[in-house]
Amino acid sequence: MNMSMSILHLSGLDGLLTAEMFSMVVSAILALAVINMVLWGVIHEKGFAYAATFLFVQAFLLVLVVDDGFFSNLTVVRDVGADYLPAAIIGMLAAFTMQSKTFLGVSQYEPRTSRWMWGVFFSGVALGAVSVASFTLPVLAIGGYAVLVLATTLVAGAVRLQDGFPPAYVFVGTWIVTLGLMAVTLVPAATDVLGGNAAIILTSSALLQAFLITCGAIYRVAVMHRQVVHYKESLEKAVSKRTDELEAMAGELQESNEALTLASRTDPLTGCANRRAFDESAKRIFSNASRERSEVSLLVVDADFFKRINDNYGHDVGDLALKHMAQALTECVRRPLDLTARFGGEEFVILLNSTGLRGAERVAAEVSKWLKEHPLETAGESITITLSTGVVSGCPVDDGDVERYFKQADDLVYVAKNNGRDQFHSKQMVSNIRRIKAPGH
Repeated sequence: MNMSMSILHLSGLDGLLTAEMFSMVVSAILALAVINMVLWGVIHEKGFAYAATFLFVQAFLLVLVVDDGFFSNLTVVRDVGADYLPAAIIGMLAAFTMQSKTFLGVSQYEPRTSRWMWGVFFSGVALGAVSVASFTLPVLAIGGYAVLVLATTLVAGAVRLQDGFPPAYVFVGTWIVTLGLMAVTLVPAATDVLGGNAAIILTSSALLQAFLITCGAIYRVAVMHRQVVHYKESLEKAVSKRTDELEAMAGELQESNEALTLASRTDPLTGCANRRAFDESAKRIFSNASRERSEVSLLVVDADFFKRINDNYGHDVGDLALKHMAQALTECVRRPLDLTARFGGEEFVILLNSTGLRGAERVAAEVSKWLKEHPLETAGESITITLSTGVVSGCPVDDGDVERYFKQADDLVYVAKNNGRDQFHSKQMVSNIRRIKAPGH
C-alpha cells in the first residue's frame, strides 16, 4: 500500500473526499465499463472491448489509491490488489493505447502509426509481465511508459485530425479536457487554493474521461455506420449506373448484331435480299408448305440483253438498271411473307407463299408490265428493260425440293430467251412422293 498512499499524499488529496461521493464516481465508471462491454458483445467492435478494459482498470485503481475510509468492505481486495498496482497501471495504459488505435481507425488509414502503436502496446505487456513477476516496478518506468502512451495517442489523434477524420476531434478534445483538469488538481499550489474542491475535480475528471471515452466510441460507430450507409448508397448508384451502361451497351451490341445480320443477308447494290437470305428463306418456306400441304411458287427473273446496257452505257448505268429491276420487284411483290432476292448478276428470284401457278404468272406479267411503263431514265436516255422469266408452282414434299424447283425455273428462263425473250414460261410441278410397299407385297 506504500505506493498507493504516496500518490495521494503527493497530491494533497488524502481525506478530502466523502465516501458517498467517491462511491458514486467509481460506480458510474463501472457502469460505463459494463455499457462498453455490452456494446462490444452486440456490435463486435473491438474499440468497446478496449474501452471497457480501460474503465474497469481505472475503477480498480481508484479503489486501490484511497485510504480505509472508503469501501471498507473491500479492504482485502485492496490489500491484495496493492501488490499489482504497477501492473494495473501499465495494463490500463496499454488498453488505452489499443482503444485509441481502434477509435482513430489507425490500422486502415495510417499503417506506420499503427505499427508504432502495436510496439507501444507490446512494450506495456512486457512491463506488466515484469511487474507481476517481481511485484514491483520503478516509478520512473511507469511514468516513462505513461508519457510514451500519452505522446503516442496524441500524435495519432493529430495525424487523424489532418486526415479530416471526425471522431479524432472528439478524441483530442477529451484528452485536452481531462489532462487540463488533472493538471490543475495535481499541482500543489492549486490544491491548496481549491481545498476539497481539488479532490472533487480530480475524481470528476476521471469520471468525465470515462464518459467521454464511451461517448467517443459510440460516436465513432455512428460515423462508421454513416460511412457504410454512404458507401452502400454510392455502391448501389455505381452498380445501377454500370448496369444502365451495360444494358445500353447490350442494346447497342444487339442493334449492331442485327445490322450485321441484315447486312449479311442484303445485297448492297439493290437492297434486296441476297443469295444467302434466299437459301435460308427458301428452305423455311418450302418446309412450311410441305407441312401445311400448300402451294409455293418460285420465279427466276433474268434481264434481257443486260450485257448491251453495260457495253453501251457503262457499268454505272448497268448498276442503275439492276436497282430499277429491284424496284419493279418490290412494287409488284408486297406481301410480307413473300421474298424477292438478287441471286447473282442480273438474275433475281421471287418466292411466293401459298400461291398457285395462275397467281405466280400474274406476278411475272405485272413485273414486266411495270418495267415497260417505267423505263429507266438516265443521262438523257430512256432504257426499257425486258425480262425472261421462268415460273414453277407446286406442293413441295420437303425443303429438299428447293433445288429441283429452282433448276426447273432456271431452265424455263432459257426457254423464254430461246423463244425471243420478253416473256415468261411456266410449269406446274409434280410432287416426288416416294411410295413404300407394305410388307408382303
